[in-house]
Amino acid sequence: MSKFQIITLLVFGFVGVAGVLAFSGLFDTRSSTEGNTIQIWGTLPEAQIAKMFDDMLIVHTIDFAVKYRGFSEAEFDQELIEALASGEGPDAIMLSDDLIIHYQDKIYPVPADSYPPRRIYDTYVDEAPVFMTSEGMLGFPLLVDPIIAYWNKDMFSRAGIATFPKTWDDLVSEVPRLTIKDNRGGISQAAVALGNYANVDNAKDIIASLLFQAGEPISSARADGSVLYGFGEGAAGALAFFTQFSDPARAAYAWNSGLDSSRTMFEANKLAIYFGRASEYDAIRVRNPHLNFDTAVMPQRKDAAAPAVYGKLHAYAVLKGSSHLQAAFTAGSILGGAPVLSTIANSIRLAPARRDLLAAGSSDPALTIFNRAALLARGWLDPNPAASDKIFKTALEGLLSGQTQEGETAYYISGELNKLVTKNDKK
Repeated sequence: MSKFQIITLLVFGFVGVAGVLAFSGLFDTRSSTEGNTIQIWGTLPEAQIAKMFDDMLIVHTIDFAVKYRGFSEAEFDQELIEALASGEGPDAIMLSDDLIIHYQDKIYPVPADSYPPRRIYDTYVDEAPVFMTSEGMLGFPLLVDPIIAYWNKDMFSRAGIATFPKTWDDLVSEVPRLTIKDNRGGISQAAVALGNYANVDNAKDIIASLLFQAGEPISSARADGSVLYGFGEGAAGALAFFTQFSDPARAAYAWNSGLDSSRTMFEANKLAIYFGRASEYDAIRVRNPHLNFDTAVMPQRKDAAAPAVYGKLHAYAVLKGSSHLQAAFTAGSILGGAPVLSTIANSIRLAPARRDLLAAGSSDPALTIFNRAALLARGWLDPNPAASDKIFKTALEGLLSGQTQEGETAYYISGELNKLVTKNDKK
C-alpha cells in the first residue's frame, strides 16, 4: 500500500467519520506494524500522555507499542534537532504552532485533496488553518493553550468590584481602585501586569493578542508557500495601549520595571490580574494553595467585530524520517479521535481543538473558561520563538525609553521577523 493511501484512510479516522478503518480489513496493520514501537515527542505532560497511550493499547488492541517522551519547551527544540541530525529522531511530534516554520520541511503533510479545508474548518477551532500549507495539512490539531486572565478575587472584593471586566475600557477604569502605592509612588499592589517586557511573563503572547484584536494577523502565508510579516494601522494603537500601564503620567499606571515577574507577583498576592496560559493554572494553585483566584477570558476591545486571544495550538505531526509511517498515522488517528482526546483534555486540563468536544461543554469551572478562550484563539507563523522574543523585547524597550514611536516600533518588528525568515531559507 502506498503512503498516500495510508494517509487517505487515516484522515477519516481523525475526523471521526470512520475511526475503525485503521483496524479493518482495508489494510493489514498486524502484518505491517507488529513488533514496532512508535516514538512520539512533545511538550505536553509526560505522565498523563503516556498513560493515555497505555489505555489506548488496551482499548484498540493495536499491534505496536507507543512511547511518549515529554520535554520542557526550553529543551524540546534542541533535543529534537540533535536527535534528527543523528538519525534517532521520533516518528511523530506534538507540534506547537510556533514551531511550524522550523520543522515544516521535516513533516509528512496530508494532501489537501485527502483532507480538504472545508473539513478542517468544520472540525477544528479557527486557529487550526495555521497548519495548512500549499502541500497540505502539517498537523492534526489536538489541544489549545490560550492566554487567559487570572484574577485575585479578594483584591477585587476589597476594591468593591464584583465581576471581572469584559472590555479593556472597563479594565482601565478599574486600575486606580486595584493599585496601591506608597507615599513615594512605589507600587505595593499592582492592578495588572502590562507595559514592560522583561518582567511581564508571556509578554509576546499578550502583545500578539492585542494585535489580533486590532485586526493585525502578524504573519501571512503567500501562494508560493513563503511567509510575510507586516502590520497595518492597528498595530501602533495596540502597542500604545500596552505601554500605557508603565507610564507614571497615565491614569492606567500600574506596573514598572522594578517589580518582580508578573507570575511571581500574582502568586505572592501582590497582583490583581495576571495574563498567563491556561496550562499554568494547576502550577499556580500548587504554588499558593491559599490564593483566592479565578479565571476569565482576556478582555476584548469594545464592540470588537472579531474577538481574539493568542493560543498555543498543539497538533500531532508525523515526521518524514519515520520508518513506521503507517503505524505513526494510525496512532495519531486514535489520539485525535473524540474519545481519547476528550480524556486527555480533561486529564491535563486544556481545551480540545475539536469543535464537537468544545460544544459538549465541561463541568470543570476552569476548563469552561479555557474552552471559551479556545474558540477565540488565533496563532501566527513564528519564524523562531527565541529570536522573535528578543525582537519584541528590543522593540518594546526602545518604545518605552522614548527612542522610537509606536509606528516605528511596529515597522521594526515586522522587518526583523522578515529577516529571520530569510535566514531560515538560507539554511
